[in-house]
Amino acid sequence: MATAGVAVAFLCLFLPLENPDIFWHLSAAREILASRALPVSDFLSWSKAGQPWVDFEWLPQLLYYAGWKLCGYGGLLACKLLILLPIFWVFWLHARLYAGRAGAFLALPVLAAVLLPGMDLRPENFSLLFFSLLLYFLERTRLSPPLALPKYYRWGALALFSLWANCHGGFVYGLALIGFYCAGEFLRVKLPAIYGRMEPEDFSLFKTYAALFCCAAAGTFINGYGPRIYTVLFAHAREMGVIGEHLREWQAPELWVLPQSPYWALAALSGAVLFHRAMARRDLDFPLLITWMFFALASSQHVRNTSFFAVSALPFLIRLSALYGKEGIRWMSLSIKWALAPLSILFLGLMLGGYFRGEPWHHSVGAYGPVKYLRSESRTLEPLRMYNPWGWGGYIGFELAPGFKVFQDGRYIFHEYLAQMQEARVNNALWVDFLRRYNFELVLLERSDTKYPMKIPVGRLGVRVLHFPFYAFFMTAKDWALVYWDSRSMVFVRRDAVPPDWLGKNEFELFKPDNLEVARAKLEAGLALPSELKAEAARLEGVLEAQGFDGDAAQARAYAQAILETPLK
Repeated sequence: MATAGVAVAFLCLFLPLENPDIFWHLSAAREILASRALPVSDFLSWSKAGQPWVDFEWLPQLLYYAGWKLCGYGGLLACKLLILLPIFWVFWLHARLYAGRAGAFLALPVLAAVLLPGMDLRPENFSLLFFSLLLYFLERTRLSPPLALPKYYRWGALALFSLWANCHGGFVYGLALIGFYCAGEFLRVKLPAIYGRMEPEDFSLFKTYAALFCCAAAGTFINGYGPRIYTVLFAHAREMGVIGEHLREWQAPELWVLPQSPYWALAALSGAVLFHRAMARRDLDFPLLITWMFFALASSQHVRNTSFFAVSALPFLIRLSALYGKEGIRWMSLSIKWALAPLSILFLGLMLGGYFRGEPWHHSVGAYGPVKYLRSESRTLEPLRMYNPWGWGGYIGFELAPGFKVFQDGRYIFHEYLAQMQEARVNNALWVDFLRRYNFELVLLERSDTKYPMKIPVGRLGVRVLHFPFYAFFMTAKDWALVYWDSRSMVFVRRDAVPPDWLGKNEFELFKPDNLEVARAKLEAGLALPSELKAEAARLEGVLEAQGFDGDAAQARAYAQAILETPLK
C-alpha cells in the first residue's frame, strides 16, 4: 500500500500545466534579461502602460524562462517537478517525527489528494515549499528545544525570508506561522499559573521563536523592491472581495466539487480528533492548535489556502494520534492504511484520468488561432486598441509583444476590470458601453453556443423567429466586422478603424459561427447566394489550414455543407 501510495503521489507531479499566467511570467523574465533590471512599470498592456507594477515573483520567473528556453513545455514540467517534489519529501520528514517511516509513506497519497487542485506551475509553489520547511524546522525545535539558539539559525531565517520575498507574497504566512509558535509557547508557559499550578517559567523557547520572527521579518525587506512589496499585499487584501467574486481560485471551496472533497475530509477528520482530544485530555500542542485554527479559517474562505491547510493539518492529525500513545499511532496507521490511503489512491486515479486527457493551458488555448491571425495581419491590426479575455492576455503578450499590447492579463494591476467585465458580459447594453468607454478597435472573444430568439422579416419568407448567436447583439454588425473565427474564438474589428478595402477582403458576412439558422434563412429568402457562402467558407478553410488547424478546417467545411443542405423548420 505504501509503495502504491508513493507511486500515485509521484504521478500527480506530472499533471499537464494549466496556469494561463505562466506566459506573462515568461514575458516578465524575458524583459528582465533584456533590460538587466527588474520591471517597475507595466510594459505589456496599453491600458496600464507605464503605470507602476511590482513584479514580486521575479525569481521564479527566471527559473521558468530558463526551463522554457532549454526544453519548452518539458522544461516547465521539470521546473514544477523541481519545486513540488521537495514539498512531499519535507512532508515525509515531518510526518516521520510522529508516525515513523511507514506511516509517513502512507500519508503521502492523502497529501497528494488534497494538493491535487493546486498542482500546477505557480510561484505559489515556492511559498508552499518554504512554508513546509519552516513548519518542519519549528516542530523539530519544539520537540527537541536547543539549549541556545545558534547564530546560523538567525542568519538562516534572514536568508530564507529574503529568498521567499523575492519569490512570492506567501512569506506573510511564514511570518504568521512563527508568530503562532511564539503565541503557543507563551500559552504553554503561562497557562499552569492561570490554573493555579505553580511551575517554573521557562521562556527560552519563546525567546528563540521571537528572535527568529525578528530575523525573518527583517529578511522580507531584502528584495528587489524593498518595502514596496508590502503595497502589493495590502492591495490584494483591499481587493479580496472583488477578486473572490470573479476568480475561482480566490473563492471558497465547495462541498460538492469533487477535486475539493479530500480537503473537506481532512478538515472534518482533523477537527473531530482535535475536539475529542481537547475534551478528553486538554493537553494540546498550542502552536499546532493555533496554526490549525488559522488555516482552517483561511482555507474555508479561499481555495488557494487549502494547500497550506493540508501541509499543516495532516501532520497535526498524525501528531494528535501520537498523543494517545502506541494505541493512537496504531489506530491512525490502520485508518490511513485501510481507509484514507486507499480512498486517496482511488480518488487520484479517477481524477488523474481526466487531468491527463485534458489539454495543457486549456484556459489559453482559445487564443492560439487569434494570435496566429493577428501576427499574419499585424500591419493592419497592430496599432488597434485590443480587448482580450482575462485568461488569454498572458499568452498574447508573450507571443505578440512588443508590437501588440494587451488590454489585461492575470496580474494584480488589472483587478479593477474584473467587476466591469462581469457586469458587461451579461447585458449587451452594458457591453456596448464598455466597448465605447475604452475605445476598443479590435475585440477577441471566446466562442459560446448561447443564442437568443428574435422575430424579424426575412424577405420572401415573411416574418420568422430566428435564433441569433450572442455576438449578434453584443458585437452589432453596424459597428463591428467578424474577420476571423475558429472552433474556440472570434476576432472582430471596428469598421471605422481599418481600411475599407482590407475589410472587404477579410470580413465574414454570411459564414459566421453558431449561425446556421440565420444563414440558411438568408439563402432561402434569396438575400444571399450560395456562392457567397462557399467563397467565405473556402477563405476560412484556407486560413485555418495555413495555421495548422486541419481539424478546425474540416469542421468549417462540414458546417458550410450543413448550412447549404439543412432546410429551415
